[in-house]
Amino acid sequence: MPFNNRELDGIYRHVVRKAIQDVGLRCFRVDEVHSNQVITEEIVREIYNSIVVLADLTELNPNVLYEVGFAHAIGREVIVIARKGTNIPFDVRSRRYIIYGTTPRQTQALKTSLTMTLRKVVPYAEEKRKQNRIGQVISHGTKFTVPDSHEFWNNLLKAANSRFYLVGFSNKSWVNRTDKQSIELSNAIIHIIEQNGTVKILSVDEPKVRAYHQKFLLNYFYRTVKELARDRRRKVLERLRDNHAPGLVYAVHNQSHYGAVVSDDKLLILPTMNTPEFRSEALVLELKQGINSPQFENYLSDIDRLFHDAKRIKIAFN
Repeated sequence: MPFNNRELDGIYRHVVRKAIQDVGLRCFRVDEVHSNQVITEEIVREIYNSIVVLADLTELNPNVLYEVGFAHAIGREVIVIARKGTNIPFDVRSRRYIIYGTTPRQTQALKTSLTMTLRKVVPYAEEKRKQNRIGQVISHGTKFTVPDSHEFWNNLLKAANSRFYLVGFSNKSWVNRTDKQSIELSNAIIHIIEQNGTVKILSVDEPKVRAYHQKFLLNYFYRTVKELARDRRRKVLERLRDNHAPGLVYAVHNQSHYGAVVSDDKLLILPTMNTPEFRSEALVLELKQGINSPQFENYLSDIDRLFHDAKRIKIAFN
């Protein structure tokens, strides 16, 4: 819930917190903790460590909606409450939610309803977490607060053998680099192609964005390919020119609502709100194939669909 609304703050302190404590749980709201952590990271960490998440959607605050989406994504049980008159979003409406009023009788009814709901949900949520181990989804913080950020992203690419997928709004931090970094990226892509792997790059369909992708692919990547020894060069070019299973695909699309990096058995999701000012707050969530395969495979299938529906840009590697 937003922290600066006096009425909602009263609902939290006198109703929500008491209902949670009545069932023997610790109630946590991030503004009650004094910490040096970035507030987004603190909220993410607490959602990750929680059994149940309770969200008040009364003001339809974008941050709250984002946090609800994150909680659903990692398999947490979410109880939604909202003041009477709130237009609950359609994709939340099908889930558990409680509408409340603000008179003394109505707030008491909210407390009773919350207590009953929590008593039903908590045992199920605890058992679900034990069985699914969905907690294996790892949060690395936000896009720009990943420790050793440059090394972190580069290592994903260098470790890839079978596939490397790059899905982003512009991918600027990957393909619009210094000469040295662009050559390193080119060599890493060549390595994947030589291992019979596949590299796929997806960006927004804007002229400026397409221009620096094409600049990288022709001025750096293709130039590096041409400098390979003859046998290596021939093999890579054959893969690049293979219409059925090309070693490298560049496509554009305008329907992706998240960024992603796929490296063999690792999948990094960067969910973002659909506003430019929120992109720097994109979380970095890591899924590993084999540990949380259903989630890994679901996201991988969605990314494959994005590439299938996207417009492929033909690069002439002649």
